[in-house]
Amino acid sequence: MSDVFVLLGSDHVMTDFVASILINSCLIVTVVAWFSKCAIILLHGTFNDLSDSLEKLRLQITTMDGVLEVKKAHFWFISLDKPAGFFHIRVNRNAEPQFVLAEVIKKVTNSLQSETESFI
Repeated sequence: MSDVFVLLGSDHVMTDFVASILINSCLIVTVVAWFSKCAIILLHGTFNDLSDSLEKLRLQITTMDGVLEVKKAHFWFISLDKPAGFFHIRVNRNAEPQFVLAEVIKKVTNSLQSETESFI
């Protein structure tokens, strides 16, 4: 790129400076998206696209049989395609805790798999 400017009669120092600015600008523009995603992963955050889906999932779990309430829901990403997280679930006394747990795990797993596939 700087060779073209030199052939057109520009100064070598100014040509190198302009070429380096253009190349660095292209690098910054392409890296910003990945940088923000990696920063969220490193800070154990949840992507904004997934936050609404997790809130809907929490509401769906609240309406399941045997579940009294869901609180302290927190999810984060270990990598771009591997979410991790937890819910604190209070189960009704009359319900079988292991059955409720199995149903909740099945619901969460199916929901997160479909969401992360559409996200990536």
